[in-house]
Amino acid sequence: MPVAIITGASKGLGRALAAALAGRGWDLVLDARSAGPLREAAAALETEERGGKRGGSGERGAGRGTAGGRVVALPGDVTDARHRADLVAAARGLGGLDLLVNNASALGAEPLVPLESQPLDGLRAALETNVVAPLGLVQQALPLLRAAPGGAVVDVSSDAAVEAYGTWGGYGASKAALEQLSAVLAVEEEGLRVWWVDPGDMRTDLYAAAEPGEDLAGRALPEDVAPAFLRLLDERPPSGRYTASELLAAASGPYGAASGPLNTASGPLSAASGPLSAASGPLSAASPAYGTGGAGNGQAGDGQAGDGGVHAGAGGRPAEAEAEGATRAETAGYGPEHGGGHGAYRPEHGGGHGAYRPEHSGEPGGSSATGRGGERGVRR
Repeated sequence: MPVAIITGASKGLGRALAAALAGRGWDLVLDARSAGPLREAAAALETEERGGKRGGSGERGAGRGTAGGRVVALPGDVTDARHRADLVAAARGLGGLDLLVNNASALGAEPLVPLESQPLDGLRAALETNVVAPLGLVQQALPLLRAAPGGAVVDVSSDAAVEAYGTWGGYGASKAALEQLSAVLAVEEEGLRVWWVDPGDMRTDLYAAAEPGEDLAGRALPEDVAPAFLRLLDERPPSGRYTASELLAAASGPYGAASGPLNTASGPLSAASGPLSAASGPLSAASPAYGTGGAGNGQAGDGQAGDGGVHAGAGGRPAEAEAEGATRAETAGYGPEHGGGHGAYRPEHGGGHGAYRPEHSGEPGGSSATGRGGERGVRR
């Protein structure tokens, strides 16, 4: 059976992902800071054995998951190097490691506050949990991931990493750093899949702590978001940034008329003008333009602004918004990830379909300043 490590697995998205993988028979190593909730989550994954008895997971024992997989629950703090070593050792004891999910997160302030009031100790704590700990766990897990037939790393991010929302500066900065580490890891570890995923707004304790007065009734449940991550595992698209909303929307069909399905058998995202992989050179390899339809028609490789967007060449900084209608660099993508480097750093900005994220309408010059569905300031 495949083996996964999931951090922050006692509740929310981590617990939902654990349940989804356990349902497929995966062996799991689960982490959380609080021992009680973690044991409860692990017990919920166990199934009754013949005779009506349950296998006991304990804190280090391996119980049986809902489809027969083993579950090891290890309470601890991911910022502790010894705890990270214990997680990897537990995976090794189960036979190896196929998937590492860096899900544990810290806000840096509860509730969130403007930058002028951001506690610096809180920011340091967020960086330790959201950036340093995931990198430390990756470093210790790499030998096992490289040995797996299809090793993968999933780093759970946020749209606060790429959008500017008031009071979300510290948390967003930590997630932006996590995304950059993910992008570089994808370049350095070509034999692995590295996906950094924005799960969207969810009804979780983390969000409630971030904005206590926010009505979460309309937010998605983590259980409804987990299938997006399963799709990544099933179809193994190129390393890159993905949003759960688009993965879920695309589950029943292709991403758009000009782009192929997510599965790599028929071509990666935005396959109409060339795959999003380093093997084929720059994005939209058949054409010097970044994309042929919708927002983001920047010139690949030379840092020139295209129709309605700003685009940087390989290793270059964003070009100035010289083209008509260019409003935000995000509209057409920015940074070296769009200049012919490894894979798809921001696949939502691929050519053809025009827009990957729902807030980008696909029209030239579309701005991402308005949130999803045209609402300003929607954040995760």
